[in-house]
Amino acid sequence: MTTTTRTADRVLAIAYAGSAATMLMLATIAAICVAPVARAEPAALTSADFVGRWTSVRKTLTLDVSRCGDGFCGVVVTNGTCGYTALRVGEDANNALSQIAKTRELTGRLQLAANTEPYGVRATLTRNESGAPTLYISGHTGGAFSAIRRSYDYNEMLARTGDAACAPDPKTS
Repeated sequence: MTTTTRTADRVLAIAYAGSAATMLMLATIAAICVAPVARAEPAALTSADFVGRWTSVRKTLTLDVSRCGDGFCGVVVTNGTCGYTALRVGEDANNALSQIAKTRELTGRLQLAANTEPYGVRATLTRNESGAPTLYISGHTGGAFSAIRRSYDYNEMLARTGDAACAPDPKTS
């Protein structure tokens, strides 16, 4: 009887040890799989996130974007000096479905030089892999922005580099 009791105790001890090891392994797997999901999501983007100084990745354009009227305007900044208002964008009722927490879109016009035809543009605000806001401006000449085109004459990616310091010119036309 003593031998049988010892054998039964050993079997139970091995079973408990095995289940403890199994539980530890399952807890480790859960921690590895769930931890990335449990990370805090960045705050949802709003149209107010368009405001700020934006510099193109290629360093060819810097815009100070701020509110103007019902939309937003972008003033060209060259060597720290405020220039002219080149960008005028606003929310379009037709794009209401594309305004989600991770992406905001505005449409309007971008004119990079005097006496040239402006681009019809879409300014898309998203976050990059690290969570920093990124502004992508794409457009074409020939009128209002059209999303069904196959190619765009103008494409620029900009990163937020600070607060806007330049105020937009009042619209004259």
